[in-house]
Order: sequence, then C-alpha cells, then structure tokens
Amino acid sequence: MSAPTPPPNGTAVKICGACNAVRRDGSGHLIGDMFDGEGFVAGLRQSGHDVRGRRIFVAGAGGAASGIAFALGRHGAAALTLHNRGEARAAALAARVQAAWPASHAHTIWLLYDSVFALLAPAPCLAPPPCFSA
Repeated sequence: MSAPTPPPNGTAVKICGACNAVRRDGSGHLIGDMFDGEGFVAGLRQSGHDVRGRRIFVAGAGGAASGIAFALGRHGAAALTLHNRGEARAAALAARVQAAWPASHAHTIWLLYDSVFALLAPAPCLAPPPCFSA
C-alpha cells in the first residue's frame, strides 16, 4: 500500500473549511488541522478496507464530512459522490476536493430524503465487510 500524496498548496483546513485541532508554533502563531477524515480512513484500513480506487458516497458536506471527503481523495478514492441537504454546499465541497485531488472525480447527487432512507432501510449495507465490496 503506497503512502498518500501530500496535500497540494495547503492543508486539510484550507480545503475543508473546518478545523478540529489548534496548536501554537514556535513563533506563537496558531496552526490548525483537521483529523476527522484521516481517522475515518484509518478505521476503514484497520477493518481491512482500502479506499484506493473505490467509488464512495458521502452523506453531508459539513465539517466532518468535508474532512472525510478530503481524506478519501487524498488516499486515492476513484470517485466521490457527495449529498447534502443544501446542494450548493455539496457542490462547493466537490469543487474543492476535485481541485485538490483531480483523480478522485468528486461530484454531487441530489436525493429526496425518502430515497436516502429507502437506500439505508434494508440494512445489509450497515453490516461490516460485504457493503464495501467493489
């Protein structure tokens, strides 16, 4: 498994527009970072699932979802489909992820909530490994 490429021209914070950890550097400046996505990808890997080359659906476009989308792109997901209640927010996130990780083909999809619940209702995809198969 190859290491992910470093973020181009910025950090996860700049691309995600969210931050969940702040520290002071040696000169007293505040430095922020975002760990939600890296933790999510690490959890998938620990469970035996590599995101490289996968097509992945992300529900949400807020802080945590932004971090997750960023990390999925960084770790080589082939395509990211983003959905959010506010379609403009999902489109903005897709554009930022696509600019940072062009190979991850980020785009949006608009689903009515009845459709989303219908997709989740059967529950086999909520079970471990089978729902992550290619």
